[in-house]
Amino acid sequence: MSKRITIDFSAPSNALASSFTLLGCMILLLGVASTLYVLQCYTQAHAQYLEAQQRLSDLTQVRKVNTPAIAVDKVAPTNMVEVTKVVAELNTPWQALFAAIELVNLPDVAILGISPNKKTRLVTLTGQAKNLPVALHYVAQLQAHSGLAEVYLQKHQVEITDPFKPVSFTITGRWP
Repeated sequence: MSKRITIDFSAPSNALASSFTLLGCMILLLGVASTLYVLQCYTQAHAQYLEAQQRLSDLTQVRKVNTPAIAVDKVAPTNMVEVTKVVAELNTPWQALFAAIELVNLPDVAILGISPNKKTRLVTLTGQAKNLPVALHYVAQLQAHSGLAEVYLQKHQVEITDPFKPVSFTITGRWP
């Protein structure tokens, strides 16, 4: 006496109506409400952005219009030499020199002084290294760098009184 079981694997025609549950409808409404809220926030933020852009544009136009003309005094011929010196000092490419020195960075080398001579374009570096091979490697790195030319180790001295026996050195080089 077994009962007959009928299994129908196809969905009945009213399955669509039964799949809309109360929880599903609430989640759908929550998603629609969230989307509308985000859209409203976006439109407000975009309006604030456009307003800020307009204010910035207005301010730059006002600044350009209200810029006063600067009166330039003529320089007396006696002061022209001083003005030329100051302009030459300001036009010296110090940033390129310091960048070239900083680019060669070894952990066991400490640069203690930089003495540039802008007339001859020579720079003298004084420093200390852990030992002589490290100092020589530093000189080789400076020679390989394109920011400095004619790099030479002028003098070195092993500090015997120091327990670590570092090497003090002086290096000269020419910058463009």
